[in-house]
Amino acid sequence: MTADRTELFYNILELTETYSNLGLDNLQNGILTVTAEDAATGSNEEIVIHCNKGRLPKKEVERMIIEAKELEKCDKNMKKLRASRHELEILCIELKDLISEQRNNNLLEKEDFVSFLGVCRETEEWLDENEQAAEEEYRSRHSALLKIKERVL
Repeated sequence: MTADRTELFYNILELTETYSNLGLDNLQNGILTVTAEDAATGSNEEIVIHCNKGRLPKKEVERMIIEAKELEKCDKNMKKLRASRHELEILCIELKDLISEQRNNNLLEKEDFVSFLGVCRETEEWLDENEQAAEEEYRSRHSALLKIKERVL
């Protein structure tokens, strides 16, 4: 870095020996514009210096943007999957509570109680065994539990 600055300084110093007016403009984002003008002859020269050290090439940045968009899609899909699983877990818990409450209030026959509770336990076991199931599977089991809930109510 110091060597680059020294070389830049000598290049500018050389321009000042040749030209009488020297200007430095917009040292921003690694871009420096140096303008030099000879007052006697009216000739002028301009150079633009880009500092690209430490920057990623444009193709690499574009690749990273594409990769980020793909990862965003995956994240959205995972979020949907987790939401479907969570909805099924919540429904299973609610249904077990409802079944027990209905049974305690003598609003549900013992056979139905055992049957419905068995379906809830099967669903819980299935959830434990299928951590990475597809969203459709969660939805299908959710629909089945909703049908049982309607029968209980």
